[in-house]
Amino acid sequence: MQHETGQYQFFTAQSRPDLWPVLDDPDHPFNAAWPAYFEGNKTGDFYLQRLINYDYLARFQHVMVWKNCDGKETPVACGHSVPFFWPELDAVKGCSDLASHADVLHSLPDGGFDTMISRAVEQHLIRQGLPPLSAPFTEDQVRDTVIRQRSNPPNALSALSVVVNPDHRSKGLAERVIEHMKEIAREESLHVLVVPLRPTRKADFPTTEIIDYVFWTHGQKNKRDADSTKGFGRISTINPPFDPWIRKHVLLGGKVIKVARNSMAVEGDMAQWEEWTGINFKDLASGSEVVKGNWKQGQSWVEICLPGGLVPLKYYPEEERFVYTEPNVWLYHDLK
Repeated sequence: MQHETGQYQFFTAQSRPDLWPVLDDPDHPFNAAWPAYFEGNKTGDFYLQRLINYDYLARFQHVMVWKNCDGKETPVACGHSVPFFWPELDAVKGCSDLASHADVLHSLPDGGFDTMISRAVEQHLIRQGLPPLSAPFTEDQVRDTVIRQRSNPPNALSALSVVVNPDHRSKGLAERVIEHMKEIAREESLHVLVVPLRPTRKADFPTTEIIDYVFWTHGQKNKRDADSTKGFGRISTINPPFDPWIRKHVLLGGKVIKVARNSMAVEGDMAQWEEWTGINFKDLASGSEVVKGNWKQGQSWVEICLPGGLVPLKYYPEEERFVYTEPNVWLYHDLK
């Protein structure tokens, strides 16, 4: 993409490994986009940093660079993705009309992000004759064990994240990253791009059921869709979704499949959660209004809305235990 004052260029972790160390800086704008408590996502923390260690997987880690007229390079967008083998897709021979195979689409794991990155990396190691990196971190990964041990060549690509530098937003860069992922998938003869999408505005409505939220249309938030049980296929460009990130994908041809209820699991002790959120949980446990307002009869936990959280954190005061399991939304893009 050429401009008078500079040029946007795509590179991969394989072609330009020198660009990636700076992206590991927790203060880099790309990383500042995520809530601090994502540090407690064991699966992501374990696998993401290892994607650039394998040549094949490194080809699917993208960074968009702005190169000005003086030759200075600035990373402005970043996209992580992983190729994986999807047995249900293989059973229909990579069908070009996936919309007619709801059973295939709905076989995507409920574990969303966590299960997909685990599956993709472990499958790659099997194909290379290497030992597994890790035992499953979550129950959904345990259920995925047989599939993640398959050595078949990848037939699909899963996006994991797309981040744009705040100084370069509203320039269509996120769309460029998505389209670039689709282009790479086609070059690699993969049949479909799937996305365990984190809805960007859901954090503004943490107590809203995510299925209701997904059906909100642009300009009509807070309106419950009484026909939501009829399926996500009704979400289209005619009545674009309220959520900006879902809407962006739909306008690029993406189709919503289902909710991934347990897409990202975050764990941490009390000290970690207090550091991540700035909340004094012991004060909550002593009977503050926050607890009184959320504690239900016979319930052993209190739900606490977190900055940037898509759903409330469940805090079990008697056990000093915390459960934050983030839902995402599965979408897919045809590549034919």
